[in-house]
Amino acid sequence: MALYNDPNEGGNRPSFIDALADDLQPIRPAQSVKHALVAWSIFSWTITGSLLFMTAPLDLGIAGTLSISPRKVMEFILVALTALVSAVAGFEWGVPGDTLARRLLLPLTLIGLLSISSIASGLFEPATESLVLSLRPYCNIQIVAFAFPGLALGLVVMANRSIFRPVAAGALMGVAAGMISASSMQLACHSDPFHAIVYHFMPIALVAIVGGVSARCFIAPR
Repeated sequence: MALYNDPNEGGNRPSFIDALADDLQPIRPAQSVKHALVAWSIFSWTITGSLLFMTAPLDLGIAGTLSISPRKVMEFILVALTALVSAVAGFEWGVPGDTLARRLLLPLTLIGLLSISSIASGLFEPATESLVLSLRPYCNIQIVAFAFPGLALGLVVMANRSIFRPVAAGALMGVAAGMISASSMQLACHSDPFHAIVYHFMPIALVAIVGGVSARCFIAPR
């Protein structure tokens, strides 16, 4: 890189900044969080639903349960909303100027607590009669396994962004993927609140840990 031309050769002396600009290579901008969120959401819900159908049918009484229990519908919406907000925070966490992710932490915490509280309230005031025959064997293991495809795609998207705190971002993405898997399992497995909290939602912590560790190992802070 020549920083100046020889004035004896009739050249003009360019500035140092102009010389640096000549050597700059164009870079690909980070993927829009909106596009990433739409693609991730469609993939995660589709693959989770497909895996549920492939392994066992849904709870045959779920349609009737939802039609007579507004609280069940609200629980599903709250959990799905928690997954959505967590995914946005995961994609934005650690990105330079990540004010959006930080602003989402409080709503994410409140929505998550409200979701779990709504489900836990069924311990004292059941919304519907539990259907023991709808119990799905190894549902907790399936929730973790079904969350991995969405988590993997989320990590791939994160790898294409400028992530400076990959552990926190990966953990948030694990929460998002786990919430989708758990909310889907609510439609396919025993609806008892204790069973839902212990076997459907506690495994999300494991998915979050796997997300954080995976992001730390495979996504170098930039």
